Amino acid sequence: DFKEPKFDGSITTVKCSIENTEDTFIFFTATIENIVIKESPTWLKELLRSIGTKPINNIVDITNYVNFTFGQPMHAYDKAKLNGDLIARKAKKGEKIRTLDDKVRDFKEGILVIADQKNPVAIAGIMGGKDSEVTDNTKSIVFEAAVFNPVKVRKGSREIGLTTESSKRFERLVDSNFTYKALLKAIEMTCKLANPESGEIKIGKIYQSGTPIKKNISITLSTIEVKKVLNIDLDTNNIKNLLSKLEFDCKILNTRDLEVKVPENRANDVTRSIDLIEEIARLYSYDKIPALPPPTTSTTYKTSSGVHFVKSHMLSAGFSESYLTSLIGEQALSYKSIPFNPDKAVKMLNPLSREHSVLRQSLLPGLLDAIKLNINHQLTNIRLFEIGKIYLASSTKEPTQKETCVEEINTLAAVMTPPDKFWLQDQNIEQKTNDHLFFDTKGILESLFSRLLESETEKIKISPSNKKFLHPKYSIDINLEREYLGHLGLLHPETTNDFNFNMPILTLEIYLDSLLTIHDKLLHKKLFKKISAQPALERDITIDIQKKYLASEVESQINSVISDFITNIKLISIYELNNELRSLTYRLKMQDPKRTLTSKEVDNEVNKVINHLTSCFQAKFRV
Repeated sequence: DFKEPKFDGSITTVKCSIENTEDTFIFFTATIENIVIKESPTWLKELLRSIGTKPINNIVDITNYVNFTFGQPMHAYDKAKLNGDLIARKAKKGEKIRTLDDKVRDFKEGILVIADQKNPVAIAGIMGGKDSEVTDNTKSIVFEAAVFNPVKVRKGSREIGLTTESSKRFERLVDSNFTYKALLKAIEMTCKLANPESGEIKIGKIYQSGTPIKKNISITLSTIEVKKVLNIDLDTNNIKNLLSKLEFDCKILNTRDLEVKVPENRANDVTRSIDLIEEIARLYSYDKIPALPPPTTSTTYKTSSGVHFVKSHMLSAGFSESYLTSLIGEQALSYKSIPFNPDKAVKMLNPLSREHSVLRQSLLPGLLDAIKLNINHQLTNIRLFEIGKIYLASSTKEPTQKETCVEEINTLAAVMTPPDKFWLQDQNIEQKTNDHLFFDTKGILESLFSRLLESETEKIKISPSNKKFLHPKYSIDINLEREYLGHLGLLHPETTNDFNFNMPILTLEIYLDSLLTIHDKLLHKKLFKKISAQPALERDITIDIQKKYLASEVESQINSVISDFITNIKLISIYELNNELRSLTYRLKMQDPKRTLTSKEVDNEVNKVINHLTSCFQAKFRV
């Protein structure tokens, strides 16, 4: 029982008010005069020590006792240090406070505070101020008992970087129906533990602002739900008997359903049938619940068969798969020369650290860090790849939208160091090393496209890349017709220096979504054709051409004039003639499914290709 004390109308009291009842639900103040600050009795000090709380003095210990015993955080102010009445409001720009831990904390606008008529005296629900604390010289106090919006307290706690026993409770919502009773308990204990040797304690009128939140929660609970979750058979009478022990009012509706009314003191944490089932499990005893696999209704997540195909291809090419975090530091992205668009950055509101503050826009920074770690551990011939998502803030966001629209792109990225035989044995053969890295990986990528896209492979187009972080000679951009897919290339020497690498590093990054869409469509329309019984003929043609022309351009022109019986065109040799010319050798495979081709037909086809390439590129030929 909590009885109201005898109020003394002669003392000057401190009133309370609320600026916004959505931020502060209820607010009480009680003024007490003629008290003595001293040590708490032994029983109270030992009780507080047993829960890890250091005893301070009788008044502070009373507020801690009420907090831990009744779940209602409270705070006591020295009345003589207050300037008038108290108000629960939002902090104003430029306001600050020295908290009880003797640190000055600047407020951001919107943080909830308790203030007198001049300045903030406490951070609402978190910690009081040093300038109004109770000391050994205190003669009169003001108790504050309130219930604050959990969201506001949590936001203030994170922005200030301060978590306390009070904030932990307010973040989980304190029961406002019990606040007044907790205040009466604190007053009762003060009368017993802070009574002066002469005279009597004077208690002023208790002021209230706001009203308790009334919640009449009624939940329908089924024995079928209990069976599904706990895998135990309990009838309605068994459930009623268990819940009645916790003062739940249960009414049996039929053989399998009950209507359960939740008591006011449990209205914050019991709101659903699963909450009732948790209470049943505790009372029934966890030891009695059979240890069986829980039933599940989840469906298996289906990953695109193309993703598995890409992984299998990269693994068969000697790469090891990496799994890296999607979060990275914005500073690291810009410092290491990898392209980063701040306008498309998806930033975390409450990052765990500065190094994990933004979602990645590329898989390469993480893979390059992994390469560096392996090199530092004396590992060589490193091949790593990752298939994951990159994240870009969408430019289609409407002005009225509060949340950022995020574009998630499935991406393949790979990095590769030179083999030992090319680099460690002789570091002077730079061109040979670069050629091997670039063309070896280009071949792996071409093989992937050929198997992934099958008959659609001709849609892949390559062109020289102008990306600043890539080597100008050993880099290409890859397109699916006119859609940009990604790039392949060695890191630019300046980028290599940024990462402190002492060897060339090859990088590859490809957007997979369009490729996987084509692959999935091809799976549903597999085309089969009869293997020809006729012999195939091959002819090699060698073209001496200026270096400004790409091999892909030459191959494209060949495809534009050939007949249907040329079944394959393959570049088999590249030879550097001088600074301006190089020699390209192509192998043409010819086969007719119905008959054997004659030498004249083959010669005519080769001559047609030669004449066309001569007119396009002013090239010289050797057959």
